[in-house]
Amino acid sequence: MENAFFAMMISPIPYDWAALLVRLVIGLSLFPYALQKIMNTQNAAHFPKVPGFSPQAGFWLAMFVETMASICTILGFFTRVVAVAGIINMGVAVKTVHGRYYNATAMPYLLGFIAILCIGAGKYSLDFWLK
Repeated sequence: MENAFFAMMISPIPYDWAALLVRLVIGLSLFPYALQKIMNTQNAAHFPKVPGFSPQAGFWLAMFVETMASICTILGFFTRVVAVAGIINMGVAVKTVHGRYYNATAMPYLLGFIAILCIGAGKYSLDFWLK
């Protein structure tokens, strides 16, 4: 009985299931933020100024990246490419919107996209099936 309990405690979660779990958590939790931007496009004028972009362009770019990143991350489609776009988007959000503090709302998404970039899509993804 004890051996079975300790074996369960130290047996690793298979890599592909862990990759799927990380992708689903990041994608499903980011999607409501994308929907909020889609439903409230009048907030584009109040979007923070990002160097090199007007507030409206930054809003539309952030909306597009958040929508596509969440959908493609959930499906596992172009996962690493979308993770790079998500890292850039969330990095800008942490720096410009939330300031220099590391307790920003976008920080878990930034770290999640970094993890997805490192681990890839896994076996349970469109990337694997289309390969």
